[in-house]
Amino acid sequence: MEKITGMEAAHEVPPKVLLIYEAVEKLIASGEDINSVKVSTITELAGIGKGTVYDYFENKDEIIACSLLYQIKKLTEGLKEICSEKEIFAERVYACLEEIQKQSDKQQCFLRYVHVMTANSGYCQLVRDKMKQKEFEQYLPKRVFEEMTMDGIERGEIKKTILPEYVIYAIFSKLLTYMISVNACETMRTGSEKLRTYLYQSLLDELCEKNV
Repeated sequence: MEKITGMEAAHEVPPKVLLIYEAVEKLIASGEDINSVKVSTITELAGIGKGTVYDYFENKDEIIACSLLYQIKKLTEGLKEICSEKEIFAERVYACLEEIQKQSDKQQCFLRYVHVMTANSGYCQLVRDKMKQKEFEQYLPKRVFEEMTMDGIERGEIKKTILPEYVIYAIFSKLLTYMISVNACETMRTGSEKLRTYLYQSLLDELCEKNV
């Protein structure tokens, strides 16, 4: 049996591997230290035998890395779907902010994505290495923001004086700011809806032409 690499399309992932991915996601969401969690804990939660997991993966780092890659794919596909339902740049930005507030799984996935890009653990480095492969390029959240940006530039919605690369990371940073605020809403004086409106308007003021 060929080992799972994390490059598989969603429909190619075996059912037992999906159970493993779901187990890892639950452990992370519950606050478990994923660096110290045992493979037996993952398989027990997934409801499969410990030996079965090694039919698909070489080691624990591969299990966690491929699980995170799967979650990143789901995040990217979700953002793509949201953007496909909206035509103009401003509507797409607001829809992404709104979806983050609605969907806790997208919040957690986005935060894990940021963690993976900055942490030094073995599985994080493995994720970064896999994400550099050409097969995974289409699943990077950055690609969604690139498409939003290029469409906005072509329509004349985005200021011509602003670099496209800056627009991409400006969108990313606003989404991250909002996500952190939603997760910390109990300690904030400003409600999440009011903050969402502020972040949205500030992004448009910075990036977009006034007459669009």
